[in-house]
Amino acid sequence: GQKNYPIPYNLKKNLAYLVSSVVIVILSFVVFKRDLIMGNILFLLFLAGTIYIERKELKLLLS
Repeated sequence: GQKNYPIPYNLKKNLAYLVSSVVIVILSFVVFKRDLIMGNILFLLFLAGTIYIERKELKLLLS
């Protein structure tokens, strides 16, 4: 496991993704009452933010 073969997980980034996705789900279900259009807008905002944050890694993968 981690003792012999440590994997350098980026815990801050992973936790930020997890927390932001939970906030989006709460907004979608509680605040916007499962409104399909608002849910899609929130998802697209999350996707755009993820692409912006991961743009360097995406460029490496796509080249």
